[in-house]
Amino acid sequence: MRHATVFGVGLALAAVALVGCGEEKELPKNVPVSTGREAPYVAPVPVASEPDAVKLIERCIKAATDGRPERLEKLKASKQSARGMWRWTTGQLVDASCDIQAVWPDRARIDYRFATGDIKRSLFLIRRPSVWVYVEKDSQLQEFSPPSAKEKEENVAVAITGQYWLPMLLPLVDPKTIVFGAAQEMLEDQRADVVKASIPGCPVFTLWFNEKTSLLGLVTCTHQEGGATIQKRFTLTGYKPIGGVQLPTRIELARNTQTVEQWEVTSWDFVDKIDDAVFDLPAK
Repeated sequence: MRHATVFGVGLALAAVALVGCGEEKELPKNVPVSTGREAPYVAPVPVASEPDAVKLIERCIKAATDGRPERLEKLKASKQSARGMWRWTTGQLVDASCDIQAVWPDRARIDYRFATGDIKRSLFLIRRPSVWVYVEKDSQLQEFSPPSAKEKEENVAVAITGQYWLPMLLPLVDPKTIVFGAAQEMLEDQRADVVKASIPGCPVFTLWFNEKTSLLGLVTCTHQEGGATIQKRFTLTGYKPIGGVQLPTRIELARNTQTVEQWEVTSWDFVDKIDDAVFDLPAK
């Protein structure tokens, strides 16, 4: 397997650290992060979206949808499967798979399976703002309750939004999202169009769009996790037309300066409806 992509939920909540790799080789230990990008956004968020930022987002949505932004409506109910690699806090790399079912903006079911290790499965159920986390050990699915419920909810909201819903651009057509601070900056050796997005229930995200293609290449945000300030960087590549929309098929996640995940989507389906029972808690 050469690459891997899917949504990773920051399982520091479940006492694990996520990492992916390609061809069963170790990931690069560091990714370049420009000075100043580690700091959390602390300035006031505008009460309404700024016109320049709205124009930027509209242009990028048109680029991703071939000029038909209404196509995003069909992405709201989705199913995704992916395969990849995962690193535990011990440093052990294991084969992993993930199946997601989600309904924008408030429901998701994320089911991880692990080939080896004490934990064989992690299950996340989201009915925002509530989140439930389960881990399977010794063939038993047990609920995991971290010390801070609020931190757990934000952590999972950051993951599902930054790595799953933002790549589909769904938060950017939600009237509750406020976009502002449009600018141009250098991202590595390329110029990028940059905008900030305030999405309900999340810290402020910074979005980096390729200047030439107008496709989303990087999503960053900073928030508290386990008492530490963590910057997360979701790098989006391998764009392909899926469901009439250009979507990334490779996603890397870095925590602060360390790359911790890589995944590859094996299937991605958009459906009319997902049964609400899919998001119910497991029977005891």
